[in-house]
Amino acid sequence: MKKLAAILALIAGASSQTAVADPQSYRMKCKPGPGMYIDYRGGDNLVLVNFRRARNGRDPQPGACMWDRRNLYQDEPNRLCHWGVDDIRFITNDQQELQVLTSSDARYLRSIHANSDLVFFVDAYNDRQGCLRVTQVHPYVQNRFQQQAPAGK
Repeated sequence: MKKLAAILALIAGASSQTAVADPQSYRMKCKPGPGMYIDYRGGDNLVLVNFRRARNGRDPQPGACMWDRRNLYQDEPNRLCHWGVDDIRFITNDQQELQVLTSSDARYLRSIHANSDLVFFVDAYNDRQGCLRVTQVHPYVQNRFQQQAPAGK
């Protein structure tokens, strides 16, 4: 009987130490522009990036995000939630207008604020609570998606 109790105690201890991993993350690509805005909740170290869903096509339009290999489905959230961002700097001019928004944790903030021509990439998963939860930030790149104007126009 003592052996059975010891075995059950070992099994219970092992199962309580089993960690639950985050769901699989997938690559997203986003293009800053109209319709994309930032909400920073400093008390929670949380950056929310609200965006428009990319229209059909391979590349996001300004202000939109999409999964790397497909558009978002209608039931998927159009909000990135990036937890653990605790190094945001707001730089203003003499009129207290925001000039620069920087973070080493969330490098994409500068390109969103500047409404730049840079595309940024993050890995994220749908947390089923209204967020595409960011798990990794990748270096942003020049907008390789920009289409050339037709010759002669």
